[in-house]
Amino acid sequence: MSAAAEPASVATVDGEVFAEGEVTAAVAPAFCAALVAAARAAPAGPLMVDMGALELEDGVTVARVVTALRAAREGRPSLTLREAPQMLAHTLYKVGMLGGDLRLEAPRSEQGFGAS
Repeated sequence: MSAAAEPASVATVDGEVFAEGEVTAAVAPAFCAALVAAARAAPAGPLMVDMGALELEDGVTVARVVTALRAAREGRPSLTLREAPQMLAHTLYKVGMLGGDLRLEAPRSEQGFGAS
């Protein structure tokens, strides 16, 4: 994460939720509450959450977002995450949340750094 990262925010545009910026441990509770509120305020039916500009600081932050996504999908036929960060997509797979009513669309694949 860069020092110039944008603060985390959630917005709803035309019934689609956009989650963006850097979610750190300090802002995760407020971000997750905003994510759930935006999902609940969106029109009934399938929900798309665009995460293309979202960065998650660490595993604890990812776990908090997973909990928020559980709440966000309640009462919806489906929840699709567009361009979810790799760590979030992997965690959703590992805890068995993918499939059925929770889907990934074009999850990101961050490049690791290692010896060449």
